[in-house]
Amino acid sequence: MHRGQKYENRKYENNIDARTFNGTCPMNLNTHPTTEINQKATQILFQQMGVVDTFRFFNQFTLGSGDYTKERHQWLDDLSLQDIVAEIKTRRN
Repeated sequence: MHRGQKYENRKYENNIDARTFNGTCPMNLNTHPTTEINQKATQILFQQMGVVDTFRFFNQFTLGSGDYTKERHQWLDDLSLQDIVAEIKTRRN
């Protein structure tokens, strides 16, 4: 926004107030069902990034399963600090 220019409020269909600049709407105010948005976004990702990278992107947001706190005790409780340090040193070499 340039100095001296002001936003104006406009009422749109659905009674949604939108702050506009120079009388134009800066965003799409129509809402769509979440499933439709997800399908469209997935289609765009597939087209732009390809199948493999799209799946890699989605995998960032999966929650996984299990109880990490309980499970780590199963593989860490029997290790001493010296064992852990020795394993780190082995992997670094």
